[in-house]
Amino acid sequence: GPSLSKYLDRDFDDGHCIVVNSMVANTPMLDRLKPFAICACDPIFHAGCSRYAEEFRTALVDAMQRHDCYLFVPTRDYVQYDELLSGPLKEKIIPVPIVSDAPINIDLGDKLYFKSAENVLTLAVLPICSTIARTIGVVGCDGRPLFEDEYYWKHDRSVQFNDMMENVKQVHPSFFDLSYNDYYLEHCKAVESYVDVIEAAGRRVEVVSPSYIP
Repeated sequence: GPSLSKYLDRDFDDGHCIVVNSMVANTPMLDRLKPFAICACDPIFHAGCSRYAEEFRTALVDAMQRHDCYLFVPTRDYVQYDELLSGPLKEKIIPVPIVSDAPINIDLGDKLYFKSAENVLTLAVLPICSTIARTIGVVGCDGRPLFEDEYYWKHDRSVQFNDMMENVKQVHPSFFDLSYNDYYLEHCKAVESYVDVIEAAGRRVEVVSPSYIP
């Protein structure tokens, strides 16, 4: 979200940073965060056939080489990244099955699966964080006011391949043919469900930057 760049003026060495999606476009930001893992779970923007996805994968390789970090992907997309990466980076890929009819999983060390979800935060990030940490800080998940329904939400332009957005819309038009408010409200409910499960297990989820998501 747009708040991301405004809330990074701190030392992140007291924890482990997980970055997501097109954050790999911003090299100075990643150098500051020193991520131990990257999550890329979208079949359109990440594993897809558009020029946007190609730009993403090029930046992903650079980010993994610079930071020697892990890559969490759905098993669905594993072959794509196995072909993309070479040498020791192949060993950094962690493919995780996505299971629809399953409980929310907050301990990947016990059972390795993601419960099916529509957003990388609930699909992958919160499960990974709750597996390795007692306190989880969330930065840049801004959400949006309901009346701003022309898209999913706004993005920090420093972590998007902005000149490729029209390309991905041309290649995958039906991906953008939906009610953005319905998607957003379902996402808010999903976040609530995950936070409830995580905090009931004795962990804490803290919002580091402002968010419209309750």
